[in-house]
Amino acid sequence: FYNVKMHALDELLLVFYTPDKLHIFSHDLKYGVSTTGVRSVSHGAFVVFNAKANVLCWRAAFRTILDKLETGSNGCQRIAELDIEDPRVVDACKTHLASAGNSMTANAYKKIPLACISASGRGRRIESIVWEVHQILNPSSKFSRMPTHSKYDWLRDGNRVECKSAQLMWNRQELNWQCAFSAVKFAGIAGNSAAQFDELLLAIYSPSGIHVVEHQGRSRVSSVGVSTSTT
Repeated sequence: FYNVKMHALDELLLVFYTPDKLHIFSHDLKYGVSTTGVRSVSHGAFVVFNAKANVLCWRAAFRTILDKLETGSNGCQRIAELDIEDPRVVDACKTHLASAGNSMTANAYKKIPLACISASGRGRRIESIVWEVHQILNPSSKFSRMPTHSKYDWLRDGNRVECKSAQLMWNRQELNWQCAFSAVKFAGIAGNSAAQFDELLLAIYSPSGIHVVEHQGRSRVSSVGVSTSTT
C-alpha cells in the first residue's frame, strides 16, 4: 500500500484484493510500515506485507500474509471478507463502471491493451517494453538493468538512463488532453545540483500505442515545492 499518510490518520482500513475475495482489515498504524525519509512527509509511507519467497501459488502466498496479520504480535484486525461475486461487490463495480463510462478517458481506452491494470503495474510493463526497444535501437551498445528503486533504470554504455511513463488523459478542469510525468529529478530544481540520469526517455501510453521520446532539457518542466525535492 503506497502513499499512506500515517500522521494524518486515526484509523486505517486496508482492502486486500485477491482473485476470489476482498479482505478488509483494520490496521494498527504500525505493522509493516516502511518510511522513505523526507519523501514520507509529503507522499506518505509504504505498508508492505510479503509472502514467503519462491511460493508460486497465490493462495498459499496470501495465506502466509493472513497468518502474519492475524497473529497476536500486532493490533491488526479482520473486519470483513467478501466474495468477488457478493451482490454488494457486484453493485459497487457496476456503479463505478457506470461513472467511469461517462469519462472521455475511459471511453477512449475501452478494449485497449494494458488499460485494465493498475497504473503502477502498467508502468512496470511499459518500462520493460522500452528497455527491450532501447536495446534493439542500439545494438552495438552495452546495457545493464538496475535493481528496483534505483535512482535510474538502466545503463547504456555507462550513461544513466531513466524511463518515465504517463497516460494520455482527458483533463476535465482544463478541458484538454494531457499527460504528466512525475518524480523526475532534474538538475537545478529544488536544490538538486545534478540530475540523477544522463538520458531521460518518456513513454506516452495512448489509445493508439506507446510513444517513446527522448527528453532533451527543460521543456515543459515544472516544480511543486517540497514534493519536488523528495520525489
